[in-house]
Amino acid sequence: MTSGYPEITEQDPLVPMQSGGHRERLAKFVSELWAQRRHVVETRRRIDKRFADENDWFVRKDTELFD
Repeated sequence: MTSGYPEITEQDPLVPMQSGGHRERLAKFVSELWAQRRHVVETRRRIDKRFADENDWFVRKDTELFD
């Protein structure tokens, strides 16, 4: 006795399987995205450090005592 509905399986035949090539492209894309993010974070740290160093120089110059 069937209900008239197709059997439920773990893989739906109507949903296309991802090919190995698609997975490789997706993995490469994600890897490149993480590399770009890492580059942005490192650049931001360098800029913040340079800005902090420049501000430190201004503060030290302003607080020096002149004879």
